[in-house]
Amino acid sequence: MLIASKISQPDILQSLIDRPRLHDVLQHCDSTKLILVCAPAGYSKTSTILQWSKTQPNVAWYGLDKFDDDQHRFASYLIQTIYNNIQSACEKTLQMVQQRSFANLTTLFTQLFDEINQTQLPLTLVLDDYHCISQPEIHQAMKLFIKYMPANWKVVISSRIRPPLALSSLHLKQELIEVNTEMLAFDLKEVTAFFHLRLNFEIDSDTLSQLKNRVEGWPSSLQLVALTAKNPEHFLQCADQVARSQHSHLWDYLEDEVFEPLSEQKKQLLLDIAPLKLVDGEMVNQLTGRHDGQELLEQFEAEGLFLIAQDVQKQWFSFHSLFKGFLLHKKAKSPDRQGDDYKIAKIWLQRDMPIHALPHVLYTQDIELVTELLLESGWSIFHQGELSSLDLCFELLGQGFLNHPKLILLKAWMYQIRHQNDQVKPLLEQARAWLEQHHIAIPVELSAEFDALEAQVAISQGKVETALLKANSAMAQLTGEVPRISIIAQSVIGEAYHCQGRLHQAFEQQETVKQLSVKHQQYQSAAWAMYQQVELLYAQANKQEAERLLQVLIGLIKEHNLDQLPLFTFPLHFNALLAYQNDDLDLAQELSEQVYTIASLYGDQWLLSCYSLQAKIALEQGDEARGKALVENIERLLHSKQYHSDWVANANYARLKYWRFTGDYCAIRQWLETAPEPETAFNRFDQCHCRNRIRAQVQLGQLEQAKTLCLKLINDARQCQLQVEINRNQILLSSIELKLNNKASAKASLAMALDASLFTGLSNCFIRHGQKLIPLLLELEKEVSVTKAVKEKISQLLALAKYSPEQPIEAPFDAIKVSKILEHPKVPSLVKNIPLTSREWQVLGFIYSGYTNDKISQTMKVAPTTVKSHIRNIYQKLGLTGRDEAIDLSNQLLSLSY
Repeated sequence: MLIASKISQPDILQSLIDRPRLHDVLQHCDSTKLILVCAPAGYSKTSTILQWSKTQPNVAWYGLDKFDDDQHRFASYLIQTIYNNIQSACEKTLQMVQQRSFANLTTLFTQLFDEINQTQLPLTLVLDDYHCISQPEIHQAMKLFIKYMPANWKVVISSRIRPPLALSSLHLKQELIEVNTEMLAFDLKEVTAFFHLRLNFEIDSDTLSQLKNRVEGWPSSLQLVALTAKNPEHFLQCADQVARSQHSHLWDYLEDEVFEPLSEQKKQLLLDIAPLKLVDGEMVNQLTGRHDGQELLEQFEAEGLFLIAQDVQKQWFSFHSLFKGFLLHKKAKSPDRQGDDYKIAKIWLQRDMPIHALPHVLYTQDIELVTELLLESGWSIFHQGELSSLDLCFELLGQGFLNHPKLILLKAWMYQIRHQNDQVKPLLEQARAWLEQHHIAIPVELSAEFDALEAQVAISQGKVETALLKANSAMAQLTGEVPRISIIAQSVIGEAYHCQGRLHQAFEQQETVKQLSVKHQQYQSAAWAMYQQVELLYAQANKQEAERLLQVLIGLIKEHNLDQLPLFTFPLHFNALLAYQNDDLDLAQELSEQVYTIASLYGDQWLLSCYSLQAKIALEQGDEARGKALVENIERLLHSKQYHSDWVANANYARLKYWRFTGDYCAIRQWLETAPEPETAFNRFDQCHCRNRIRAQVQLGQLEQAKTLCLKLINDARQCQLQVEINRNQILLSSIELKLNNKASAKASLAMALDASLFTGLSNCFIRHGQKLIPLLLELEKEVSVTKAVKEKISQLLALAKYSPEQPIEAPFDAIKVSKILEHPKVPSLVKNIPLTSREWQVLGFIYSGYTNDKISQTMKVAPTTVKSHIRNIYQKLGLTGRDEAIDLSNQLLSLSY
């Protein structure tokens, strides 16, 4: 007697989601004889076929199990399901099966095709879980079946392994469609749709994206999370457990469906290679003493054991992360785990592949092996960005690293690369005392490296002369080729030249560093040299070449997996600054958030430049509350750490901008008393320090001092050909001259600034100096002596300033009127107790005057979203429901101001 459910189409689960991209692949199957859906367990093979088959007119379903690996049983179910679906058109064949009166499957199928020769009915025959079949006779017969079946028939097979059914021949004849593991894995859109259907609470897209990446889109793992998660917090916990393959239900599933059916030999082999992130045939042979490692790996892949080939030649393989986690869970019970990792580590070290040896070395916790790894390959690991793993190595060594000068320097450079300069000096002092106490001599090349390191620390602290002295000392001590030390010392010399305003020499020096770094595969140093070149090009107004080189730099960083290191924040931040200067505040904010994501992994000290830019963006958008919070963070960091002069200059600019925005002249005066005052300004950060002083002096009415400093600043910038800085200073000087009522001088400075901006590309710097420059721009636009190019530039600036020849309205709620309103005894309590900010009063005035949101945005020069935010805050504070109520309240308040 046959089990009816084996030849009945299963019901579609209500929790299934539509997968149009798979349906698109399957629907183009008119000339197809075989559709093969092949993937390991849990990839929704059956569900995928089931959903698609509902669109087919006539489906015969046969769900196989291990008992069907028998010719007669296979024939019985196969012919019965066909008979059920072609209106009893093969009765004689069915009788042959029931009476077992056929010699073999080949003769049976010959009888079947002869009998149904006249039928016109199409048929889709689904053989679900075909991997249960191993008998060659059945495979051979199915080849014949697929080859000679009616033209309007097709076979659909789901299997964990690729069946031996002459697939290459079918593929060449375009009679085969294959759906593989990669196609069945859920993409982010499908993951989002799946959880939207299954959960009664929302999960943000970033969390879903991380989960999808960590489980590699494996549908069963997503199903497990959906079944167990009870709320958003529990979802995160379940997702993390599943993603790390530490969930008991996941273990049970893999145990029952994948691991338990294997032979004991295969189980042991899988456990032997489980710790490996990558494995090849030679590694299998070395670990197991076998001689067929390559064949074994290819067999595991073919059998759907979650082993995935990483290259076309199938040299390297890796496990699916969840199955690897399951195997490691089982292997952890083995007392030989540490010994196995020791053996694996030694093999990788013999192959000179320290990155692959690293996790196994750490697992052994063998001090001698850790020391061997660091001494032989520490710098290689360092240059590949594995700083966290190096931290773990040093943690295992304790004070033992002090016995090895090479390791002292490695640890010191780890501090330096993270800008933890305050840790470097104490470490070197401790190391020198230790080496002297234990009579450990420092080789000459390491002495040179000590000098190179101290040079790097000095340049980071802005001590240019000390940096040059130490860097040149390091170079003088090198008797042979020691690329790493030479690269470091020459890079410092290049930075020192940059600080001194020797821009051409600095660029050439960094070019030498870049080429030497690439030659010796020290890509962090190459990337830093390229970034220095970007800054040098931009400073000289070579904007196009700077932006081209910046893209090359970002490509280099990503190619060599350096995009999670602090190094990557520099080009990202540079792009963010360009966006800010171009008034693209949304892009500047987006890039700054990317910087924050990376920088926050390495501690607060990396966030200063990020906070500085975000504060400026917030203030440009009129968001005083956010600007205040960011400036408070800046203050905290400046008081707790020592920073490069460049970062300090930008941080001070943000602070001054906030104090100017809030009218805090006391803070500006206090700052000016202790602010940095460089003797010369031959680089962009010293230029910025001086401009900060000028801005403060202007705010405090010290206009003559500001003018004197600005003229000196222009002269310093001209000496070093800092074209962008010259241009910024000319704009600033024009604004100062105007405040001094020197209109002719102001116009002359503005004309020079406009002419220079044709090369530097500066635009928003003009606008940020306020509306007072607009009359001068209008006058220059009409002058005959002004070139066409400059006039076009003026038109662009006026458009950027959203200038209109119409007279702007008088602000209804100016500071005097607001003060009178708040002091009036009849002022509404909401207005008095929950005060509006100055920007919110301004917006309320525009609403009263009948301005639309867009017109408010244009007038205030802020983003539409910022206007909406202000309006929402006003309505909440004043208990208003719309514009009509806002206008009524404005009338009431204005009546109190007279």
